[in-house]
Amino acid sequence: MSGAAAPQITKEQATKTALERVPGAKIEDMELEDEGGKSVWSFDLRAGKLIREIQVDSATGKIVSDKVETPKDEMTEKALDKKLDKGEKVALARVRGEVLERHAEREGAGARYDYLIKAKDGRRLVVEVDGKTNKVLSVKSGEEKKKEELGEEKPD
Repeated sequence: MSGAAAPQITKEQATKTALERVPGAKIEDMELEDEGGKSVWSFDLRAGKLIREIQVDSATGKIVSDKVETPKDEMTEKALDKKLDKGEKVALARVRGEVLERHAEREGAGARYDYLIKAKDGRRLVVEVDGKTNKVLSVKSGEEKKKEELGEEKPD
């Protein structure tokens, strides 16, 4: 989600909301992510032997998803996280800074990983990495990427 505004709901507020939904649960994983074009705080909460994924809208603070993850779902998610971690290293080697958001996009039989990075000079750049080769496909400003997604300009 390249042109996203900063979340209105803090990590602490979202954590409180998620833990209220599943009292006594332990947080196994938490991240700000793009889910269908919407910025959400995503939590994996362990309640006994079950993992519940709770998503809190980062603009409103409302729970937008609450589902039980199967062991297979969890393995798939962990495998994707490892791939995103590798791609993130490649993206940060190209643009030094802090990763604000990351997500995967399916492209035919492959995938593309997008990283919104706040560069050391303050610019917000989107680095696209090929999911198969781990090569940088493009580096664009957040505004360029948003225009491309809206169809206002043709990709390179």
